[in-house]
Order: sequence, then C-alpha cells, then structure tokens
Amino acid sequence: MKRLYVFILLLLAGPSFLMAQFVADTTLNTRVHDLPGSAQSTPLTATTQSGKTFISWFDNSSGQYNMRMQLLDSLGQKVWADTGILVSNYPQSSGLYRYDLTCDHEGNAIVAFQDERSGSLQIVAYKVNQLGELVWGNTGVSLTDSNSNGLAPVLTVMENNDVLVAWNASAGAGKWIPVKKLRASDGQVLWSSRISGEGKKFSRPSLLPASESSFYLLFVKESGNFPGLTSLMYAQKFSAENMAALWQDTLQVSSKNIPFFFFPKIEPDGMNGFFLVFNTGNPSNPMLNDAFAQHVDSAANTWTDEGIQISMDAGGNKYNGGYCWVPSDTSLSIALRIQNGNQTMSGISLQKINLAGERLLGENGLELRAMNSDLYTPWLLLNSGDGLVCIYGIGGFNNQKIQGLKVGYDGQALWSYDPVAAATASNKDDLSAGPFRNGQTVLVWSEDRSGDDGIYAQNLRQDGRFGNGGITSVSDKNNIILPKVIPNPGESQRLSVNASASGTLDYRIQDYCGKLIAAGSAPLRKGQNMIAFGDKLMPGLFLIEIQFEGKIIRLPFIRK
Repeated sequence: MKRLYVFILLLLAGPSFLMAQFVADTTLNTRVHDLPGSAQSTPLTATTQSGKTFISWFDNSSGQYNMRMQLLDSLGQKVWADTGILVSNYPQSSGLYRYDLTCDHEGNAIVAFQDERSGSLQIVAYKVNQLGELVWGNTGVSLTDSNSNGLAPVLTVMENNDVLVAWNASAGAGKWIPVKKLRASDGQVLWSSRISGEGKKFSRPSLLPASESSFYLLFVKESGNFPGLTSLMYAQKFSAENMAALWQDTLQVSSKNIPFFFFPKIEPDGMNGFFLVFNTGNPSNPMLNDAFAQHVDSAANTWTDEGIQISMDAGGNKYNGGYCWVPSDTSLSIALRIQNGNQTMSGISLQKINLAGERLLGENGLELRAMNSDLYTPWLLLNSGDGLVCIYGIGGFNNQKIQGLKVGYDGQALWSYDPVAAATASNKDDLSAGPFRNGQTVLVWSEDRSGDDGIYAQNLRQDGRFGNGGITSVSDKNNIILPKVIPNPGESQRLSVNASASGTLDYRIQDYCGKLIAAGSAPLRKGQNMIAFGDKLMPGLFLIEIQFEGKIIRLPFIRK
C-alpha cells in the first residue's frame, strides 16, 4: 500500500522537493565544519558563475589557527573531504585579522591573509582550483613590502584573471598601502607600487576593476591619534599595466570622517563607476551615528562633497546594513539599521537613491521592521533578480537567529513572513552570502551552537524556501498536479490531494519554531481527495511537507 507522509517543516513557502545536502530544517543547517573542543572562525565565501560556493576559515583544532577551505556545489554537497582541504598551516598570530576571498573568471578561488612564516605578520596569497589543488604552489605567494608588518589584504580580479592585492603596511609610526599585481597562471608579481607619503598615514584599501585595463583604489588618509583620529576617504583610478594615475588629481570621496574601525568597500555601478555606503557622524548630533552614500563616476564626479545622507531623521543611530545596485531601475538600494539613542531597540529601514542623488523612498526611507527590543541587525541586502532580500540577525547575546525578508523594488513586501535561515538560538558572527545564482543565495556564518564556534551554511531561494526543490510551478513536466491547502489563509482548511493510487495519508503538524503540534492519518483513494486536518489549531503560521508521487513537497498554510 502506498503511503504519503505529511510533515510540517520550518518556514518554507510554496511546494518543493527534498534532495541533496542543503537541508530544509533550519534548526540543523548544513555543517561546513564544527569540531567540539576547537573553534572554526572568520568564514568568508566566494561564489562561482555556476553557483558553487568556496568557503574559507581559520581552524584551531591543531592548537594553532590553520587556513582551511571547502567547496559546496549548488545543491550544498561537499565537493572535497568532510573537513575540507588544508590551505596553510604556517604559524599565525594569537589573534585573527581581516582577510579576503574571491573567485576568478575561471571558477578558481583566490584567498589572501597574513601569517608569521617569516617571523612577523606578512601577506600571503593562494589560488585554489575546484579539484582542491593549490595552483600557486603549496606555500602560496609571499607578499612583503620593506621591513613592515602586513595586515588586512583585499583582492580584485581583472578581466584577464590577473589579481590585484593591496593591504595595510606599518613600521614604527609610518602607515602605507602596498599594491601588487599577480599573474594569473603562477602568482608571479608583475609590478609593485604603493600609496605613501612622508609623514602621512594611509590605510584600509578597497579595490575594484574600472575597465579591462584600469582599476579603482579607495583608501583612507589618517591624521591625529586615537581617540581623536580623523579618517577621510580618497580614491584614484589607475592603469592596470603599471599603476599610473589616470585622474589628474586624487579624489576626496567625502568630506565626512569615518570611524577608525570602519573598512569601506566600493561596489560597481554597472557603468564603470562605483558606489560606497559608509558610517559617519550625524550632522545634527555628533553623539549619534549616521550613514551616507556616495557615487563616483569614471570621470571622478560625485553626488556632493559629503555624499547623500540616507535618512534625514535626526534622531537615533543609523548604520549601514547592506546595499546593492539594481540595474533594472538604475538605483542604489540600502538597508539601514536604525536604533534608539541608548541602543536598547533597533529596526530596519530601506532607502533607494537614483543616479541623480535623489532619495526615492522619502526623506527618511521606508520602515521595513519597526524598532523594538528584538534587536534587528541587517547584515546584507541582495538583488534576487525579482526583488530585494535583506538578511538580518534577530535577538541578543546567546539568543540570535538569522532571518530574511523580501520586498519588491518599490519596497512593498513580497513574503508574508520572514523565513528563519538559522533557527538555533546562539551567538552568530561573520555572516556572508554570495549573489543569487540558480535562483538561490548561500549564507555562511560562524556560531557557537556546539559550545565552540563552528561554520554553517544555508541556502535561501528566491521564493523564501530552503533546501533543494524540483517542481516550482502548478505542474511539472510529467503533469503531476501538486497538493495544496484550501483555503489559505483560512479558518477550516483541507488538503487537496490528487493521488495516482489508494493508500493512507499520515501527517504531523509543527509550528513555525519546529514544535510538534499534532499528528494524524486519513484514508486516501485514487483520484481527488479533500482531507481535513488540524481542526484544533490556534491561529498562526504552519508548514506542511508531503511525500507525494516519489517527491517530498512542502506547503505553507496560515490558520486564521
């Protein structure tokens, strides 16, 4: 006798089918690496054009921090061994610092970080292909500049796959930015240059290709000393052949001072210029934080000397919560974390700025989640191709989860609830995600659910579902009519099932937190069935998963 099993799974919208390694139960997620008794820290991700995800992290299971890496295919299956591959076990400092990971145009990973193989902190770079081979050799490429310490490297890949790397260098009271170009095939240094000046301090570079033969370098010029440090941002467009300056004068990107701990990152505008969103002080109240946006075109023109204040609301604190360029309406979309003055409540707002520097969602933007004590923390804003997806944390210390929300390009809600990507309440950190490829993005983060930090991943699809699904429309190529809940939302609902054979329908019902609420069964006849279930459910959101015609289908329903 054929049996159909019905389960409610966590926060999945619409029908889908279970397979492969990305799980639908987000109390579990996909474990990238989590060894009890040791910490795996500071993960980064890089996504290939085909939707595979490189993940790098530092692992201290050996007693010191080693650089490791894993590759997930588009279904979330590990391409390499369960613990990934060892990239480098050269000695690290007792602390970890910022580093960078990216993909080249052939689907290889480039990672740059610092270690102490030479006795002091210096920059090293490795290239890793999808077979797990270290293309630039087992020791990578060591990058030094005089007798300096090197920290916080950044990368960008030119169209011919050559790699640019820049970092913070320091010796005594001096601070400067070395820049090197590495040949794609073997990592050989093709040229070296630097941003420096007698008695001046430069730091925090960001790199971006401007064309096939040129690139942008944004950097920070520092003056004074902490806590009175002034940090101003500058940019120059350089030739990729020899780092010759292409603008007559170096551009001051904004007259606004940025915090000493803020590392700016420039993003392409699709027209050979770039955008930047940065944290700074509130013009109306120097005790409060604020966020501004700036656009720089290929001829070094900016919106204003300061940039554009994203929200004109003079009260509370505001921080950059992620931004992305939307080519379809030529505008920059920005998520803001908004807080009250004493930082006991927070929420999320959205603003859009067009190429003319005009705020499109009003002076103060559009409130997506009102300020409350749940402590919303937006981390990323992604263009899904059919809307904007904001990935955010919710909850405080030891009690944080990761959720998502989706709005149209006009800011109107597209999902009726916020799917929970990481449902285990714990401390979360270092969240990153790739662009939407194959209809999904892949989130990666560290958390201490097992006591020490581990690395976890979860896909999030364009429709708000998790895991891997096959059929996404009313019927698939075999014309299977999908079950559905009728009415939805509703007070008294039935499961509509068109079965190809008689059998028994077993079901379990869980709430949106994954708690089992009810279970039962009903006879199933060949053909159309209307099956009542959950007659004692209180109003709320639930999700159903049905194993039907050899596939597992998930269906959400709302009980009024």
